[in-house]
Amino acid sequence: MKELEYINLAVNNIEIIEGIRGCECLQKIDLTLNFVDIEDFEESVDNLAELPDIRELYLIGNPLTKWDYWKQYLMARLPTLGRIDGEECTKTKKLEAK
Repeated sequence: MKELEYINLAVNNIEIIEGIRGCECLQKIDLTLNFVDIEDFEESVDNLAELPDIRELYLIGNPLTKWDYWKQYLMARLPTLGRIDGEECTKTKKLEAK
């Protein structure tokens, strides 16, 4: 799956983002309406950080979105990220997140 660029895993009861190592071309992941929670968020982001070209991530409807700073955490940890839930990650937002 090295050439996979987009994966839609919406509504799949996913609790942790894993198993994506080796997806070198993956740029967009849709995890809308899953069960990714704040307790496993750091590990999930560690796994996402292994993607060299991740640009878009959708996490709408996951329990972790109840934490006020989840988007800032993603922007600080994933420098290639350009959109979170369709919202642009501007340079200003990324600087503030760090």
